[in-house]
Amino acid sequence: MNYEDNDMVPVDGDKTEHKDEDTKMVMRQLKHLEKNACALLEHFEHCAEPHLSEGWVKKKIILANDYIDSVHDYVMSSHGKKMDKGHDYGDKKEMGGDFLVMVERRMAE
Repeated sequence: MNYEDNDMVPVDGDKTEHKDEDTKMVMRQLKHLEKNACALLEHFEHCAEPHLSEGWVKKKIILANDYIDSVHDYVMSSHGKKMDKGHDYGDKKEMGGDFLVMVERRMAE
């Protein structure tokens, strides 16, 4: 068999293009997370239904918050930002902090 270099295709493909798509996907997911968290906050503030008394709802919110906190702390610590809970990290509020406080208040009712 005679192969020329022009006919060869790299097995891994273009890693830069793949990395860019991964980054875009994660950014879309973060924006979706923010949109859903804001919608839930708004809903829970005005809803008479006791959604927050359901165990699985509380567990999912707590788990999601733990995951986001872990990523947030890792990313912020890599930039030398202060990691005290409840403090502002730059110009934006800590994502999910207000949400968890609101959930805890509703659970106490």
